[in-house]
Amino acid sequence: MLHDYINEKTGFMEKEPFHSGSEVKKYFTVANMKYLFGDDFELTQQALDEMAELVIQKKWNVKTESSKVFSVRINRSNTKEEINEKLKELRRKIEVSFF
Repeated sequence: MLHDYINEKTGFMEKEPFHSGSEVKKYFTVANMKYLFGDDFELTQQALDEMAELVIQKKWNVKTESSKVFSVRINRSNTKEEINEKLKELRRKIEVSFF
């Protein structure tokens, strides 16, 4: 219900998905709303800021990409065999995660 109200007032669901919170905040400005809807746009910047925060929090029309970081610790003192074992361990972590 709140989602529909925000969309009705700002049209945020009609555009391409946002890629970051800063994109959401740039969209939810009085200047942008007046550009999109005309000078008689009625909401204040404070109301738009609250809407933007809710859109970011709920990830409405926000494209999220997940990434994973894999690591193993290799020291200068490791032998070649130890390094190879750690690299095998890293490969196993990656394979388990994706398959």
